[in-house]
Amino acid sequence: MQDLTLATSVVRPLPPFMSDVKLLAKQSAVSKKRNGMVSKVFIISEKDNLIPKNFQKWIIQNTGSYADVKKIKNSDHMVMFSKPKELALELLKIAYKY
Repeated sequence: MQDLTLATSVVRPLPPFMSDVKLLAKQSAVSKKRNGMVSKVFIISEKDNLIPKNFQKWIIQNTGSYADVKKIKNSDHMVMFSKPKELALELLKIAYKY
């Protein structure tokens, strides 16, 4: 019951256009013109067994331009669990820089 109470306390109403599928598609569409409006940073998980480093590098090269690429040493696929302090530090640096 406590979980339900907590969950309902953080629920926010959806913006009005959420019920309008066409408007939602227009507002959230990714295009060459709109892509790159926000700087992107890729964080490499050095010891990721699910997505190997060579595939992570392929993602970086083939999915658009990144403002920066960071590497967190000895981190696995779930960086927020394997190296939470290092991830938090990198995210703070990224937030201040961009």
